[in-house]
Formats: sequence, C-alpha cells, structure tokens
Amino acid sequence: GGGGGFSVFAADELDEAGLSCPVLPEATQRALREFHPVAGTSVRNPVDTIVIFDPAKLRETVGIIGSAENIHAVMFHISFSFGGWRRSASWFDPQTYRERAVEALVEARTACGKPVVVMLRPPLDVQAMEQSMAFQELCWRADIPVFPSIPRAANAFAKLLRWRQARET
Repeated sequence: GGGGGFSVFAADELDEAGLSCPVLPEATQRALREFHPVAGTSVRNPVDTIVIFDPAKLRETVGIIGSAENIHAVMFHISFSFGGWRRSASWFDPQTYRERAVEALVEARTACGKPVVVMLRPPLDVQAMEQSMAFQELCWRADIPVFPSIPRAANAFAKLLRWRQARET
C-alpha cells in the first residue's frame, strides 16, 4: 500500500491473526528498488510505497511481489481519502485511476498466479466513500475479493488457513 504506516499496521494485524508477513527475498527487493524511490519506501515486506498511484507501477509491484517464492497471496490496501491536494490536481482523475488500478491488479494476478485481495481503509468523507464504493464494485466485477478493513482481511485469511489445515489432517 501507500505510505503512512498502514502497511506496518497490516503486518501487525496479520501477526495478530496468526499469519506472517515474510521478508521478501533479496532478488525481489532488488527488482522493486529498480523503480521505487529510496526515500519514504520499504520494499522488504510490508511494501510501503507511493508509486501505487501509477497503475503501471502498481501492476509491476504486485506482480513482482506475487512472484516471490515465499509469498502465497498479495494484500493491497488503499484509501480514497486522498486529501485536497490530489483531488485538486489536474493530472489525477479518480475514475480513470480506479479503472486502471483494477486492470493492473488483474494483470498482476494473472502474471504471478497468486491471489490478490484488496483491503479498503475507512473513508474519511462522503467523496472518499463514493470513490471506495465505486472501486469495490470494479474489483468485484473483476473477481478481486475486497475487505472493508485490514483486520477483517487478516482474520479471513487466518480462518481460511485453519480450515485448509483441518481438511488436510
């Protein structure tokens, strides 16, 4: 996800649910460093970077992470509570971003062959709620699971893993 500490929060929630957020292999980190800025970015896992607002870089990021041998699923968190600066930026069109981001997630999922899920962080205003709902609808149409929060996603994955382990024994 993007910056702001929510990726660390997501890793903590996975840990609390009994799952892990493994450190990415060095080759994966090197591949991510090729196009992620050094300042304000983490490519170890959790990956925390602002480049996700470029759908092409989002696709590449998710594909690279999902291709790592120690990754079983990619969890992407986002909020549409961007603040006034992005809403007023003439270069940023939320509708175009939503559509291209979902396309990027589908392409990355196909490329890496691993599940990709979305966690929507709570919106802070009505406009962000509308953006979140529209993004969620696009994800559903593309068969991308969407969770209303990071803790809900972590707990769902943990329950699924426990169910799978029980069936195998």
